[in-house]
Amino acid sequence: MPIIHINGRYLTKGNIKKTANGSSIPPDTIFVPNDTVYYRLIVTNIHGCKPDTLQRMFVTIDNPIASFNRSDTAGCTTLPVLFTNTSTVGVSAVWDFGNNQSSSLFSPPSINFVNPSNISDSIYKVKLVVTAGSGCKDSITKDIRVFPKPKAIFNNTNPICAIDTASAFNNSIFKGGITTYRWKFIQNTSSTINDTASFSPLFTFTNNQSSVDSTYNIRLWVTSVDGCLHDTIRPITVLRRPKAVFATGANINCGPALYTMNNTTSNVVSSYLWTTNLPSTIITDTS
Repeated sequence: MPIIHINGRYLTKGNIKKTANGSSIPPDTIFVPNDTVYYRLIVTNIHGCKPDTLQRMFVTIDNPIASFNRSDTAGCTTLPVLFTNTSTVGVSAVWDFGNNQSSSLFSPPSINFVNPSNISDSIYKVKLVVTAGSGCKDSITKDIRVFPKPKAIFNNTNPICAIDTASAFNNSIFKGGITTYRWKFIQNTSSTINDTASFSPLFTFTNNQSSVDSTYNIRLWVTSVDGCLHDTIRPITVLRRPKAVFATGANINCGPALYTMNNTTSNVVSSYLWTTNLPSTIITDTS
């Protein structure tokens, strides 16, 4: 605190920190919060007149402390996180959640964090800046890790004939590591899956000689190494098999006998193959 006095003699004194002679004292920094420092200036002149003294007090207030808790630090997308502000009471707060969302509430509502990837983690840096009434500030940053959701994808042989076996072609996308699978028919059926936990199982369908084709819905669940889950459903059409039916009238006749075949076969027949116990084979195409 310089005092200018022509032809005067000056003594500038801090409490116990330092002393100096001259019209000024070098700048000083008070590092400790909630501290008090007194500066005293004693002025004398060359005439020996009674000195004059001026004392002033400098005070540092408590610095605010930024602090917060998270309801979750990591999880599968979409991850809702609730933040609890545990900073110094009476400060204002500004939040930056790292996902283009922000808030000036002391404790904001739950924030959703999304990972658009299917194969890698997303890390969001959440920053809280608190400001005291004095203008003093403090900040803290913490991470939120969001695991990717796998994407269940598969194709199969479609359509397929009844009693045939179909393969599943699993093209799912997921983060590296141990991944589990679960396969199931949506509707109740006696058709079977050879291994419901396999990457690509085989499906065997029951016989169908009815008048209509069958449609089955197959569901695949994929669970990633982080426990994140996704599922998908695909239909498969099982074509009905033809049903061979014919009548001959009387089975026993005096020879020579003429048998007339009454063919009532159903289900989209394109060709017929007739055989007898004679060495020859008769084929009649009625398509």
